[in-house]
Amino acid sequence: QEVSNAKDFAITKFAKDLLEVTDNFQRALNYLEELKNDNKNNEQENANKSETEKLKIKLDLYNDFSEGVIITKDNLIKTLKLHGVIEYSPTNEKFDPNIHEALV
Repeated sequence: QEVSNAKDFAITKFAKDLLEVTDNFQRALNYLEELKNDNKNNEQENANKSETEKLKIKLDLYNDFSEGVIITKDNLIKTLKLHGVIEYSPTNEKFDPNIHEALV
């Protein structure tokens, strides 16, 4: 019973820690939707701007979005490491069925 409770607690803690990451991904998707709607609403306003100004606005929005996604990715990696999941790259290693998994 204690082992089962410990496993349940670990899984619950892991899921709770991932909630922040999933919330941030949802914020990113909401941000994209807002940009799409703002772009439609501001077509007349943007029509008066030069192509350079329009490109600068798009670049700034892209930079904001990509920075947020990078921070979210880093947060995901940190959360996974906290729970013992680490990145492992077996490139150029001999296949060992004890630690590798054949995918193809």
